[in-house]
Amino acid sequence: MMQSETEEYMLKWLAIVFCVLLACVYPVSAATPDLAAGVYINDGAAPLMVGLHSAPTVTDWNNDGLKDLVVGCFSNGYVTVFINQGSDTNPLFDGGGLLQSGGTDITTSYG
Repeated sequence: MMQSETEEYMLKWLAIVFCVLLACVYPVSAATPDLAAGVYINDGAAPLMVGLHSAPTVTDWNNDGLKDLVVGCFSNGYVTVFINQGSDTNPLFDGGGLLQSGGTDITTSYG
């Protein structure tokens, strides 16, 4: 099956984003990190859930000045976009949408 140029571009873009995220998560450093306690991010009233082995990134996806979440999920290959409807200091997410191209869900290799 032939991929469109848009799909090929998006797949290359996702590969680049993955590599950048990997470099951010696992930087080369001799120092021992001092990590704060983890907190849940809510999607509405419940904790945000996208699947096992998720890879989130924070970006202003829709250019509204707020930090949104783009989350890749290794267990199913989907990429979900959560638009921030709150603020950067108090984000509010209420449902995510699967990343699509031409009305078709974009998936990556998975599990």
